Amino acid sequence: MIQGKLEGRVAYGIDTGMGKTESIVALVTAIDQLKLDHVSVLVCQSKVEGLCSLKRKMMDMGVPEAKIGLIHSYDFDPTMLDANGKPREGNYASLQATPIGEQRQFQLVTHSRVRGDSDIARYNTYNDAPRSLAIWDESLLISDSVSINEKELDKAVHNFGVDYRDSNIHTGLLSYLEQSLAYIKAELKVQAEGGVVSRLTLPTIDAETKRIYIKLIEQISGSRAYKQTLSSLMNIASEDLRMLRTGQGEGIVSYQTSIPTELNKVIILDASWWIRELQKLDPSITDESTKFINSSLKKYDHVTVHQMFSGGGRTSLTNDFNGSREQRKIPKEIAAVIKTIPESEGILIFTYIRRAGEPDFIGMLKDDLAHYGINLEQTVQTKVKGELVNVPRVNFLTWGSETSLNEYSYCSNVILAGILHRSHLDIGSSILGQQDNLTQSLSNQEIKRIHDSELAHLAFQALSRGSCRALDNGYARAMKAWIIHSDISIKTILESVMTGVKWEIWDEIDSDNKGVIARATLNILAYLDNQSQGRLKVSTSVMRKELELTNLASTTWTKALSSAMSKTKSWKLVGRSVESVTDFDLLFPD
Repeated sequence: MIQGKLEGRVAYGIDTGMGKTESIVALVTAIDQLKLDHVSVLVCQSKVEGLCSLKRKMMDMGVPEAKIGLIHSYDFDPTMLDANGKPREGNYASLQATPIGEQRQFQLVTHSRVRGDSDIARYNTYNDAPRSLAIWDESLLISDSVSINEKELDKAVHNFGVDYRDSNIHTGLLSYLEQSLAYIKAELKVQAEGGVVSRLTLPTIDAETKRIYIKLIEQISGSRAYKQTLSSLMNIASEDLRMLRTGQGEGIVSYQTSIPTELNKVIILDASWWIRELQKLDPSITDESTKFINSSLKKYDHVTVHQMFSGGGRTSLTNDFNGSREQRKIPKEIAAVIKTIPESEGILIFTYIRRAGEPDFIGMLKDDLAHYGINLEQTVQTKVKGELVNVPRVNFLTWGSETSLNEYSYCSNVILAGILHRSHLDIGSSILGQQDNLTQSLSNQEIKRIHDSELAHLAFQALSRGSCRALDNGYARAMKAWIIHSDISIKTILESVMTGVKWEIWDEIDSDNKGVIARATLNILAYLDNQSQGRLKVSTSVMRKELELTNLASTTWTKALSSAMSKTKSWKLVGRSVESVTDFDLLFPD
């Protein structure tokens, strides 16, 4: 691309700790030392601090500061940095931003700045010409999607009417909302009766009226739960929409392409490429990974994941945290896990950020852990630039911080207190946007497949904030992880990128039958994986005996066997035996 011989968007799946950042630094350093002044590079990452770290590494290699642009909107104040040079608050950066108008040879900018900016030339121009190369660190999604559940919208419009029907100021807005809802319900009825999927347009509204209505919604008093739903509707009121029916609900979806087509000399370096199916739907991206590398270059033999088969979505955790301390299961289980970890080891806990009407997940978790005897003020030692420093033993992050950060790589224990779930409606909207086709057919099976992939991607990125991100002689550093998720399919997906990872059951204080079934399922899958290629058929009764599961209740054994068969493509249940699936079976499943 730098030589002008290649254009497009080319993806490489490169695991964490395998040199993406160092490669960028090396490239920029080489360009500078070779005095290739006509070559310019744009680097896009998700986090401001990641870009600050990248700039420091470039300068450490001798690249002049005057050549490196750093674009962000955070404040810079040296007094707001801690002893390690990191910002004490999220709205501060450790390095000062450079003016956007300055065309520096190497420009560092966040994903969010580039996405949706109609004037991409502000970042992608140097010496009045497009930059030689753009490097996109992590996943490249070309659109910003919106989804609104019809039932939630119905409730929001109703509640808004209850609050403001007698207000003259809000009369026009309420009328528009009710008309829009009527359009949506009519389209849903057409589709329910077998109508063809088509674009939906809400009642016409001019730009000034739309601006006024959005302002009125913003000024609604208090933390009304329906404000966000109404704001979302008004923001897409003039866009092409579509009604989408999924297995988990129905509603309106829309998207806008957010990556300009002018950005057409891009190298994508993505640790999640192997498992994030959503990104692969973009026809503009070429996968070059398999020509040079594969997903098993980094081994995870020294990493063990423990899975609690319990609901880990936001609703499940909200219900758990809304109980009394004695009733709250998750904090109690996490405290029990922490008590088994040596005091010299760091711990990183992921959970949900608080939203209106929800519990303070981190605050309550900290209180409960302290109640159960966990010392949250305790520190451990780690090396920073060759020197031993004291750092917090127990750390907390919320979803949204699962990429780019590397300062927690001293944590050899990672606990995912829930995994962020996206609604099927939201996933459907993203699929349409990634393929830039609003009216394409979309099955519930495809939505479920992408949903599971997105969930595994988030889990993988979060786990990779811990010590397993680092690489020693081809192996991820030793780490233990605990995740809360009710579906065992996440194991299969993560194993495809975390080669050699060990999977165990999270031994809960108060286990239930779900854990028994899950444990038996894992044992069956491991048993079948260990069969020699010459053994093509195994009696289920023999397998049960060899697994020492004869004491298991017959119904539990049947459920575990059925669960295992649904999660393997190598074996199938035929009568009272399990048979190896041949290549012929895979080609002609019927």
